[in-house]
Amino acid sequence: MSDGEKAHIDWVNHPPHYESPSGVECIDVIEHMPYNIGSAVKYIWRYGKKWNHKEDLRKAIWHLEREIQRCEENGTSDNGDRGRADSTTK
Repeated sequence: MSDGEKAHIDWVNHPPHYESPSGVECIDVIEHMPYNIGSAVKYIWRYGKKWNHKEDLRKAIWHLEREIQRCEENGTSDNGDRGRADSTTK
């Protein structure tokens, strides 16, 4: 990517490392997920698009482990309850 191309990228609202080749943005997918799951997906989504690939994978694992711990502490079952804040209203 040239300096001219970088200057025209909206790094705040539409960073290229969160966009798929089809044009779908990560935020449009993960905003429908519980926080830790969405965060893990975010780091996996951008894997290979930023400078530290292993760090992105470690961050994804960290969020997944945190979600597992949250489920264990809250007694969340494995029967499909995704831990969403709105799961009781649907």
